[in-house]
Amino acid sequence: MSDEYQSPAERRWQVLVYYSCALCWSLTFALVSSHVISKRVEETVTLDPGQPCRTSSFAPLITRQELAPSDADVETAGDRVAEAMIHLKRQQNELALNALVQAQAATERAMKSKPRAVAVRDELEQTNEQIERVKQVIRRGKVEKATLELQDVNQKLESVSY
Repeated sequence: MSDEYQSPAERRWQVLVYYSCALCWSLTFALVSSHVISKRVEETVTLDPGQPCRTSSFAPLITRQELAPSDADVETAGDRVAEAMIHLKRQQNELALNALVQAQAATERAMKSKPRAVAVRDELEQTNEQIERVKQVIRRGKVEKATLELQDVNQKLESVSY
């Protein structure tokens, strides 16, 4: 049949059949090619029987050394500083300030509870002063700067803790 004798409905039907066949062929090709590509490869290694087999055996490392005990108050202070950072990210400045007050109280307890080396006491005092400065920065509305300074405070508390 020539094209001039076909009705528009027959032409549409013919185009639809051609497109659906092309779609089926392309889907079949995609499935087959993905199956071939993702096929697992099994590799066989043959060893020379004359050569000794070298296997590395590692002995487990067993130590009786324990970690230094951490100070609960310093850990609490670090937790409160981290809490303040989260509150600042959520733009909850009052909750962040409250967490920083709790962090200062925890560092004060840590300084009073145990006799410490002078360097550690100085670090805790500097941390308290830095927390006070961060509280002022938060009150001024400079949240990004406060977050950066709190990261520094958290690192100092981490070094004091261990």
